Amino acid sequence: PTKPNSELETDRSLGIFGEDEDDSGSLDSDQIRSILNDILDSETIYLQCLSAIVQYMKGMESTLVIPKEDFDIIFFKIPELYQDQLYQDQLEKGNGAETIGPFFTMLGEQTPIFAQYQDNHPKALETLHRCSQTNPQFSALTSSIKLPTLKGNQQGQALSLEDLLHKPEERVEKNCMYLQNLIKHIP
Repeated sequence: PTKPNSELETDRSLGIFGEDEDDSGSLDSDQIRSILNDILDSETIYLQCLSAIVQYMKGMESTLVIPKEDFDIIFFKIPELYQDQLYQDQLEKGNGAETIGPFFTMLGEQTPIFAQYQDNHPKALETLHRCSQTNPQFSALTSSIKLPTLKGNQQGQALSLEDLLHKPEERVEKNCMYLQNLIKHIP
């Protein structure tokens, strides 16, 4: 979606899209704006999925149906990855260009946590599969987790815990693509 002309003028006056842009607007500024909107949409979906994991995690923690060791392996680093939800508010309130630099800085700072999550991910999936095969109650709890209505998704969509556990890795891939696209279009 494109901004009304008054918002485009505001972005130009802030120097967000470069000093050489003329009043007709450039294709690059529209593409940059589109990429920023895509990042916001993607982050919204990611954080809603992580929120669903955290809610399930908290509910399952109070009534453990699997051994605590297995629980800790499956949900390893999820709370730490979810802490960046506070940044979502800043992305939504900002005009995108002001907040995109700090957003990618925050992602960079989160790299050690993500690396630990990623190193544990195969073990988490293996543990999830083993627990699902040996515990029908756990399998039922994790096979279909209902999500809130997400942008671009149908109301009441359900994903398995395994699908949700892939979201942090998908996020890194998407944000690498967004960053490459931004670099291509920045004047």
